[in-house]
Amino acid sequence: MEAGTKEGFVRSTSRKALAGRIAAAALFMCASNAAAQNPLTVRVESAGKPLAGALVAIVNSQNLVVKESLSSSSGSVTLDAPAGEYRVRVRRIGYRPFYSDPLTVPRSSPLVLTVESPRIVLQQMVVSASSQCGKINPDAATLAELWEEISKALRASQLTMEDLRNYARAETYRREIDGDGIVLANESQAVPIARNRPFGSPDPRALVSLGYVRGNEAAGWQFFGPDERVLLSDQFASTHCFRATRDKTKPGMIGVAFKPVPKREQADIDGVLWIDEASSELREITFKFVNAGTVTRYKAGGYSKFSRVPSGAWIVNDWQLKMPRLVSRAGSSIVEASGFVETGGRLISVEEAAAPPKVDSAALVDQTLPRLVEWTRICGAPPDSAYENTKGIIHGYVRDETGHPIEKAAVTIFFREFKPLPTTSAAVYPLRVNVETGYDGHYTACGFKRMSVGTVSASYSGFISDRVDFNFDKSLTARRDLILKR
Repeated sequence: MEAGTKEGFVRSTSRKALAGRIAAAALFMCASNAAAQNPLTVRVESAGKPLAGALVAIVNSQNLVVKESLSSSSGSVTLDAPAGEYRVRVRRIGYRPFYSDPLTVPRSSPLVLTVESPRIVLQQMVVSASSQCGKINPDAATLAELWEEISKALRASQLTMEDLRNYARAETYRREIDGDGIVLANESQAVPIARNRPFGSPDPRALVSLGYVRGNEAAGWQFFGPDERVLLSDQFASTHCFRATRDKTKPGMIGVAFKPVPKREQADIDGVLWIDEASSELREITFKFVNAGTVTRYKAGGYSKFSRVPSGAWIVNDWQLKMPRLVSRAGSSIVEASGFVETGGRLISVEEAAAPPKVDSAALVDQTLPRLVEWTRICGAPPDSAYENTKGIIHGYVRDETGHPIEKAAVTIFFREFKPLPTTSAAVYPLRVNVETGYDGHYTACGFKRMSVGTVSASYSGFISDRVDFNFDKSLTARRDLILKR
């Protein structure tokens, strides 16, 4: 009955309505065909050799980019565009842009271009103290030409992130160093990158509204450096002023300095993008955080370094953020810096990952001295023996929820001297160590075996902290700060 009703409804559809549907479908097909993407294969060469790592783009009559990509090691690239009239633009670092003759898409055969264009000479550029705020004006000849070379490398690096075949992994690290230069913590990890970005910044719009530094002394801090997407964004241009610059400490380099526009209140960055004058290649971005209160006073900042990969493309291969290690002065709300914290990473090439590790006996001997100094600094006395020097240290600070250090807090450490299997964990009885914090809220426990795992917690006058896990897989020094709550 139900099926018969549906059939009757279909049959009752008027011819006029059906004709309307057919016409609408035909219009949809026409629109789809008009917007259909047509592949165009381009092969670029120069001086009789393939041109690898060039930015190849299809541009329309208004010189707007329809599609852009990097040429491969063979100089080839395939770009998609709707049917129409275009030119192909080729940009490479150190040269003026090259434009092909007009062409029609779709095209049945590959387009082969011999790219010959004048070199750019940066050594003769004259810099001045004047700056320009907002998007760089092409009429500002020196600044515009420098930014064009920078944007090529940033754009190439942005595209390169989609193909990281030349790299096996990224290695990231976090180092904490006190005011006397003693390493309190040194942790690193290998990160598989595949087709993922090894590092990146938030959306540029979020950086404009929320800033590059977020947090406070009590809750902790978040720091953000700029990546390619941020530096190329309209949001970055609209919130910064730019000028060409040179520095006697960087011979052979010319840079574009940037700083926040006047009256900008959000935490921001002030820095320089440095270019090699001879090759026009972007080498490094250095920056510091400004408008960030306590953080600004201690010159927090960072860098990103660029390198060319074998294919001719560009990539960020080394980066770092360096922040002050902020601690509360005992018995007061005054916050001061005692050392710094470094976070960063670098890319490990396939060749480097495959090479056998180098063993330097002299370096191994040298490594015992920093560990000896570190042990003595944290534990209050030298280790009893060389064997003791290879054991683990747990330390940290106990504070209340406002960030003030707590003196004479009881710290309890439960641990096992090796990680038991799930079937035997109940039979491995945990050991216990009790220590007390000093006047500055600091506690220390030294002499754990390398395979030890456990938890640490603190209590004081009705307040207690969470239990925090620890192990010595990545470092013989484990720092675990604890916050007391009611």
